[in-house]
Amino acid sequence: MLERDRQFMLFGLSPDRYSRRGVWLFFAIWFGALLFAGLFAPIVYYGFSLMAEGNPDGVAAGLVARSFDKFVDRCRYLPILFLLPWLMIVVGLLGRSAGFLKANDLKGRPGSLRWFFGSCILGVAMAALLITLQLIFTWYWPGEVSTTGGWLKVIGGAALSAILLGLIEEVLFRSLIFRIFYTGFRPKVAIVLSSMIYAYLHFRAPGEMLAGPNANPGFVAGLQIAGLNAAGAFLNFNIIEFANYTSLGALLSVLYLRSRTLWAPVGLHVGIVFIMLTYQRSVWVFSDELRWIFAGGGLTDGILPLILTLALTFVFALRLPVSRR
Repeated sequence: MLERDRQFMLFGLSPDRYSRRGVWLFFAIWFGALLFAGLFAPIVYYGFSLMAEGNPDGVAAGLVARSFDKFVDRCRYLPILFLLPWLMIVVGLLGRSAGFLKANDLKGRPGSLRWFFGSCILGVAMAALLITLQLIFTWYWPGEVSTTGGWLKVIGGAALSAILLGLIEEVLFRSLIFRIFYTGFRPKVAIVLSSMIYAYLHFRAPGEMLAGPNANPGFVAGLQIAGLNAAGAFLNFNIIEFANYTSLGALLSVLYLRSRTLWAPVGLHVGIVFIMLTYQRSVWVFSDELRWIFAGGGLTDGILPLILTLALTFVFALRLPVSRR
């Protein structure tokens, strides 16, 4: 049995205590935001429609021209932007005297810089290995990037996106969601459940199912879209892709526990996303009969990425402290 560590506990609890309050609050915020979006998006859409009638060439007209599900999706972020910081305050990750960086294990941890760069190199190596195998065994076509300026734009954009995405997702999924589950369950259960949540939140409803509600924007359509997005992981389910996201989430969580600094999973995340985005923006990857083995440009729909992340998760998990009780 893995030993619980006070560092990762929330609400100021000791390792021998459990609280699932954070789990219920997170689910209430997430699904409440979907309900809010379903009810509020029609009002926003109607308002922009009136503005577009008065100015057919204005910004409002361009927004109304987009599909209605985009309004529902954007409105979902309004309560999340306000309530997730509130949740971080409640659990003790924001507003403490220790400060945001230290509370989220981004400051004051020995070896953080070494863990960040080491994990970043590991992420680059993982993605590069998978991409090299794709280029050897599957069909692809060189993209349109051919100039030095074009490559600098691709690489610079990929690096910036990777850093921002890595920081935001790791604060959300590892520092908040994983630690919420860690406080409510035993470490192994927390790793599995939080990793499945990580996978679940990467799925959306299939486009063809949104076509009906998009054709008739309104309160009924808004609630339909919200419900479809809530069930997106099941309606658009792909076992290999879900398993890949879950195993990657587990690897990031175990790396966090092993390093005791959030910079380790941030580094791994940054390394993988940087190589993946550079690859996606410079090479056309085609679906063929070997994609289920080597995956596509997203590196999440093949068996090899799953094997690699599970193997690394096992290696890092071997070094985690085990309770002697």
